[in-house]
Amino acid sequence: VVENCRLTLASDSVYMIMTDALGFLPNFAQIYLGIHAESKESLMIPNLSQGQNRLVLRWDFIEDMDLWIIDSLDTRNRVGYSQKSGNFAFGDISLDRDVKIGPGVETTQISN
Repeated sequence: VVENCRLTLASDSVYMIMTDALGFLPNFAQIYLGIHAESKESLMIPNLSQGQNRLVLRWDFIEDMDLWIIDSLDTRNRVGYSQKSGNFAFGDISLDRDVKIGPGVETTQISN
């Protein structure tokens, strides 16, 4: 795990940043660095195990976005920010992380 990695870059420029780590999907982000010092976070998404699927919601603005999985046979059975896991006929579903201020990435795992 690499934390607090520091780069010195020219300000008032746009950069394409790629982060890559063993066991995670590569992440690409285009960022603009203004004239003031800034800190950017790169959210890494783990690779899937056999029998898993993933839904990814990614957005580039400050508002909150939420991904919900709702059982079509019983709409009370749902997974989202207020109910982070559930059992469905086809498998278990869990919300990995609820991002409340964008830009953000939320992933939902489906295991059968």
